[in-house]
Amino acid sequence: MKGYIYILKNPSFPEYVKIGYADDVKKRLEQLNRSECIPFAFRIYATYEVDTRLSDKKVHANIDNGEEIEYYADPDIKAVVVDDRIVRYDGQDYSLTALAKLLSGKKYSIAGPKFFKYNGEWLNDIRKRLGV
Repeated sequence: MKGYIYILKNPSFPEYVKIGYADDVKKRLEQLNRSECIPFAFRIYATYEVDTRLSDKKVHANIDNGEEIEYYADPDIKAVVVDDRIVRYDGQDYSLTALAKLLSGKKYSIAGPKFFKYNGEWLNDIRKRLGV
């Protein structure tokens, strides 16, 4: 499946760019710009079409749908993996980053895998171990 690596800019953060992957960049842009916490909208700076999905998907391939991941600050807080993009917590679906922001109370951009563990191992460490 083809997708896109994107680079976004936002006048709210002139010294930063957001780099990511999406199957649909316009849809991703709409998701990011829904936030009321950012005074200006993200704008597409560049996109690059790629032939395969990003390597993040290799991590998801090692965690089956239906498996539980746990929040780092409270192992009793668990989310269920729905698919390679979504987890379910308290009956609602979230991206990993959106759930990490909700649970942590952080308002700025964060990396969701740094906030969760799977079978006692940090998701971020799983990514490193798999070389992704």
